[in-house]
This record gives sequence, structure tokens and C-alpha cells, in this order.
Amino acid sequence: MSSSLIISIYKLHAELPLLLSALAQQSHIPDEIIFAEDAISEDTIKILSSESKKYSHLRLRLVQHEDRGFRKAEIVNKAVALASHDQLIFLDGDCLPHRHYIRSYVENLGVGKLLNARPVYLKEECRSMFVGTEHQFIMPTTVSIVINAFNGNSYAVYFPWTPVRQRNSAMRGSSWACLKEDFIKVNGFDEYFCDLGYGYEDIDISHRLNRLGVQCFVPKNRVIYYHFGEAGQGESKAMALGATKAHLAMNDQKGLLACVKGMNQWYEKIDFSWVSER
Repeated sequence: MSSSLIISIYKLHAELPLLLSALAQQSHIPDEIIFAEDAISEDTIKILSSESKKYSHLRLRLVQHEDRGFRKAEIVNKAVALASHDQLIFLDGDCLPHRHYIRSYVENLGVGKLLNARPVYLKEECRSMFVGTEHQFIMPTTVSIVINAFNGNSYAVYFPWTPVRQRNSAMRGSSWACLKEDFIKVNGFDEYFCDLGYGYEDIDISHRLNRLGVQCFVPKNRVIYYHFGEAGQGESKAMALGATKAHLAMNDQKGLLACVKGMNQWYEKIDFSWVSER
């Protein structure tokens, strides 16, 4: 199967070169990389245009919309409406993928599966160990992670023979993957969450996919990605908002499968803001 990598960003100008460096080092290059920016930023286009000249083997795309508050669910739906491939891999733009990140998702994703990886947190004070000249990402080794005892280090060792286990706990939306046909069947993210505030839109779509018959599996020690900073940053804010939590509960109570306000409204209504020459 072919794959589309969709990366959620918001004016991530300082980190874009580092992320592109990590993507360029993948052992399996995705068929397309779509940056989904929850804003309109000319600087993003300038950086992608400049950096893409270094990485001609990457097929880069960008979709943007007006900055009207936190609307990640909407911009990701728009990106999926433009995606061309069978497998969808989702990654937050402030995360950095291990070199086998794409390959591991592609090899382990299948019918009836949603894969949801957990991050390895790299301590901010150790950034210089992993960022080289010209903002190049230096892939962490197992030894460097064990020595420095980073948060989430149990997820850091690449061991592709580890069983992919089913999990019933809530999904974290920073890195996951599913088949595009399943995403379409549930009509993507519920954009009513955008009207209510921040948080729970990722848990909601995982619940609806589960009701479709798509089970959540953990590709521990197979799909690895990194994040600078401490574990749990931003989660308390997301989980504290009652309006989004109440909407999640309502969808669950109804047994909702396909959301009403989802990706189906964007077909043939949008286009890419920028594409690479490849």
C-alpha cells in the first residue's frame, strides 16, 4: 500500500528544517508528505520552498487556512480530503521521527487496525546532542538514550519483533495511523470540537473507529518518535475543558459512527497552498 504522511503544524518556523531533516533520513519515504497548517503563514511557504531544494526525494505539500483559533481537526480533514494514498500516518509537527518510523507504520498497518505510538521525550538540555549544524537532526542511538535516561525510554529501543498489542486506553493524537477508507467511513474528525475549544477530538475519532470495528494497537518498540520537553506538557489543558469532554460523552452515548460535520464537506472545495517540484 502507498502512504500519505500528514503533519499538523502551527507557524512552526524554527523547527521545520529539523523536521525535514528527520524525514529525509527515513528508511522508507512516504509517497507524499502533507503539512496541515492551522494558519496562513507566508514564512512557512518560504521555508518549505528553500528546504525542499535539499530534499528532492521528498514529495512535499502544504494546505493552510485562516487562523481562527484551534482548528486542528478541520485542517487535518482538509489534508485528508487532498491525500492520494491508501494509508494515513498522522504526526504533530513538534515531533521528530525515528529513521524507521514510516516503514514501521507501513509494515504493521492493516485492515481493522488503528496504530497509536507513544513518544520518547528528549530532555531540552540535551538538544545539542541531536541537533547538528544547519539544523540537521542527528538520530539518537539506543546507547545515548539509555545513558541519559530520557522520559519514555522504554519506547525508545527499536525492536521490530516486539508483538503489536491491542490497547483499550484513550488514543493520543500526536502520532497514529489508519487506512484512509476507514477514516472516510467515520467522516474524519468531528469539527464541532473546533467550535467548543481544545482537546478530545483525537479520542473521539478513535472511539468512532472502534465502533466501526477498527481496533487500536500499540506498535511499541516498532514505531518510535521523539519530542523535546517533559512528558504531559499541554495534556492538562486539553483534559480540563468541560465543553469538549461533554461533546465526546454525547457522541459516545449516541453511539455515533460518522460525524455530521466532518471531512465530506471539503471535497473539491480546497487546494494545496504550495507543492514541491517533485
